[in-house]
Amino acid sequence: GKVDTFNSNLRVTATPWADLRVNAHYAHNARENKTGTAAYPQVATDMFVGAGTRENVPFSFTQDRFKLGADYRGLEGVKLSAGADWDWRSRPYHEVVTTRETTVWGKAGGQAGEKLNLGFRLAKAQRTHSAYGVSTWFGAAENPLLRKYNLAERQRDTAGVRADIAATDTLSLGLSVDYANDGYAKSLVGLKNARSVNTAADLSLALSEKTRLNAYVQSDRLRSRQAGSQTSLMPDWEAASADRFHVLGLGVKHVMLADKLDIGADLSFTRSKSDLRVGQNLDMDAFPQAETSQDTLRVHARYKISDRLSVKGSLWHERYASADWRLDGVLPGTVQNLLSLGQQSPDYRVTVLNVSLRYDF
Repeated sequence: GKVDTFNSNLRVTATPWADLRVNAHYAHNARENKTGTAAYPQVATDMFVGAGTRENVPFSFTQDRFKLGADYRGLEGVKLSAGADWDWRSRPYHEVVTTRETTVWGKAGGQAGEKLNLGFRLAKAQRTHSAYGVSTWFGAAENPLLRKYNLAERQRDTAGVRADIAATDTLSLGLSVDYANDGYAKSLVGLKNARSVNTAADLSLALSEKTRLNAYVQSDRLRSRQAGSQTSLMPDWEAASADRFHVLGLGVKHVMLADKLDIGADLSFTRSKSDLRVGQNLDMDAFPQAETSQDTLRVHARYKISDRLSVKGSLWHERYASADWRLDGVLPGTVQNLLSLGQQSPDYRVTVLNVSLRYDF
């Protein structure tokens, strides 16, 4: 294969007034795939080879991004920001040749008291595209009503708020909530909408001049809905999914020997659950719930031999377990006329010991 890439960036910042800063950023990225193509026979099933052939597609793209923003600090303790972003992408060998996305956003933040800092942000994005066609170089033609979510027209609304609290000289807290809503109003077949809510909290506590403790908890909830068609015409069934992710983390750092030895440990627990329901009116029983769990412990240390030479070491242990109805119990010959790889849900334990030597010139 042969692929040529080109990336460029240009940034300009100006301060027309003491309280106002304006910045502009332009980026151009290009990927030209010069890989040759060849025709290959299509395997319809594991029983026989199809009559037609199929060629590998040399995908390429160009992307131009332009961002314009301004920051204003005229009000005491308050910072206001606003701007607009533009994203143009050209993709040959796709159903859509060109997509154009415009995002308008605003932020506000500042001190709401001696110990409280608040921040707010809002954004609205609209993506449009050139004429939507049907790919014929992939083999069988797809439903002409199908709209792929990364190419389809989309409206995205996002909002977020964060509060930072300096409770005491040694204790600080952070709270945040982020919301996003994607709508695909013009997609008859494909993803219709997706919503996500993220809530998080973090804590930092200085137990002493040498010891610091930090902790965080985060929760993500995602819901999406899509429409499908069994007849390659109008939609006649729907699917709804709900995913939940929860993360809890703890960490501690301690200066064992001043300017010589630092030690620490990090512990995290991650859990996820996924539910899926399909049917003409979502009337079918839900599929079994898919679950994952991941627990990670990392102990680390750094010893400074001299001003320029130091040695680092860490011991990392991770446990991962999952249950997925799409994989569990499906062996190579379980389903008639389907030759699967027999992959099962991942379940493993792994321990990594790392030692490194660092020298600063």
